[in-house]
Formats: sequence, C-alpha cells, structure tokens
Amino acid sequence: MPYQSINYEKKFTLAYYIGVPLIIFCVLGVTIFWPRPVTPALSNSIAYGCYAADTAPPILLHEGGMKILQDGFPPVSYRLERQKQGIALTAEAPITAAQTGKTYTYSISSRGSGRFLSFYNIINGQRHGVFDETNLDSFAMLAEDGNYLLYVRGPDSVCQSS
Repeated sequence: MPYQSINYEKKFTLAYYIGVPLIIFCVLGVTIFWPRPVTPALSNSIAYGCYAADTAPPILLHEGGMKILQDGFPPVSYRLERQKQGIALTAEAPITAAQTGKTYTYSISSRGSGRFLSFYNIINGQRHGVFDETNLDSFAMLAEDGNYLLYVRGPDSVCQSS
C-alpha cells in the first residue's frame, strides 16, 4: 500500500484566516488600551528661590510667577515640565536675552509662544539634564547670540538687593 498523505491545508485554512487576524487584533488592543504610567505633575514650588547669573539680572521664582529683576520687566507665569532631556522651566512668554555691553538685558519678543529653560547638573565638567526634582539648583537660558546664561540658585538676599 502506497503512502497516503493528508492534506492539512484544507483543514487549517479556516483557522489561519480567523486565528491570525484575531491574534493581531488582541496584540493591538493590548498595546493601545493598556494603561500607561502617569508621571505626577511637578509643582512650581519646588523651584522657588533666587537664581543669579554672572552677566544677567537675577531671576526670582515665587508663587506670583517668574520675576526678572530688571527695571520695567513684567512678571511672567511659568510651569515646570518633564521633558526628554530633563526637567525644564517653561516661561509662558517668549523672553529673549540680548547682549548690551558686557551684560545681558531681557525683553519679550513679539514672536513665539514661550521659552524652555533647562535645569542642569555639571558632572565631570559637562552639563547634563536634571531628572530628579530635588536637584533644581541651576538652569540655562540661551541668549540671542548663542551663549548660555547659567543661572544658579543662591541666597534670597541677592534678589532683594537688586
């Protein structure tokens, strides 16, 4: 008696056409509807304090907003955000810093929607973003000429004397 094979193609065609889409549907359903971890919102109060730079006016962060201690500069609201590179202070106005002599002065640009000021730590001589909200001691502001104004948290007396 010769060997007779069984044609499994006919038997599994229905399972193939129903099973594969069912598996794909389940995988997509799980990836789309699976709950994602929610990172808690950052409170502005963890960054309150006086920040000073060598060549720019000090900045005071408090419950009333961000106050650049320069004559005639209005308070600017801000919020803290977690970004890919670390925590950033997001000013709600498009503030810019321009060099006037040896110092920088601030103004509000007529274009734009805001400014991101990234908090940083210096490790082995290089600046790295801060991801821990307990280390918000310094942030960087990019001036119009491409230089970074490095602000460091200091005593409140620096902001009171300005």
